[in-house]
Amino acid sequence: VGQLITDGLAAKFGVKMLYEPKIQGFHGSVEGLEMPGSPNNKRLKVSFAKTNQAPLKISPRFGGSARGHNGVRSVIAALGTQDFYRIRIGVGYPKQGPLEQFVMERLSDEELEYWRPGGEGIEKVWEAVVKIIED
Repeated sequence: VGQLITDGLAAKFGVKMLYEPKIQGFHGSVEGLEMPGSPNNKRLKVSFAKTNQAPLKISPRFGGSARGHNGVRSVIAALGTQDFYRIRIGVGYPKQGPLEQFVMERLSDEELEYWRPGGEGIEKVWEAVVKIIED
């Protein structure tokens, strides 16, 4: 889901994502993009999947523990603080089988449609980002 959100937001703003070997990840930028609430737009925002949250539910939040999420735990360790914004993305919980396998499975057609560039999910994530910036 995270990659779909990244791709969807990049498409929304015409950002071409490029692989950067030094950071072993992707980055992108676009000149002339004005973020709402500037200059307070430099606050870190992290989105992550939550298995104990209903699928397709999006909920922004500030601070708090990792609550068992290894990716969030890594961000907290790297920053040395829990004080950053998170956008939790609900993915649901498996009816059977291991959690690790569930989060790596192919998304349903409904989820793919929801998270496609221009889809409802991308718009809701963007609304959450704007709300964080404006608060």
